[in-house]
Amino acid sequence: MIDPICPRFAAVSLEKASRLTITNGPEVPEAFTVEQNKLNKNLGTRPLWRSKNVLIEFDDAETLLKAG
Repeated sequence: MIDPICPRFAAVSLEKASRLTITNGPEVPEAFTVEQNKLNKNLGTRPLWRSKNVLIEFDDAETLLKAG
């Protein structure tokens, strides 16, 4: 019910963040445009940033990632 009317956003709490470095990521952060919601184009667009440095929640890093 709510899926077609909600824009999409993501956030990470800085107090609970782990920093990842993507070795083949862009050296300079870059933005490109994506739809707010693919099911509802009337919501418009937003910038999405791509960078070699990424923040994810500590709990996600602890359970999902391994070095290498």
